[in-house]
Amino acid sequence: MERDKADIYQVFRQSILKAPEVTQCYQISGSYDFMLVVKVKDIQGFEHFVERVLHTDLNIRKFHSSVSLRTVKFSTEIELEE
Repeated sequence: MERDKADIYQVFRQSILKAPEVTQCYQISGSYDFMLVVKVKDIQGFEHFVERVLHTDLNIRKFHSSVSLRTVKFSTEIELEE
């Protein structure tokens, strides 16, 4: 984000909640403020998402994209101690 302000973060979170392509959103620490998991049909769908959601938010200074080639492992299961 352009600045660390609660109102800017809140506006971004609200826009992400409205974006059907976003399946997961995490507010994180480090070099970036948020991490999104986006599911689209093809690269044109991703481009449409970027233009509609990210490029229209004037508070986004920059973003980084990575494309998954395949899922190697995915689990939400955790072992709980008894």
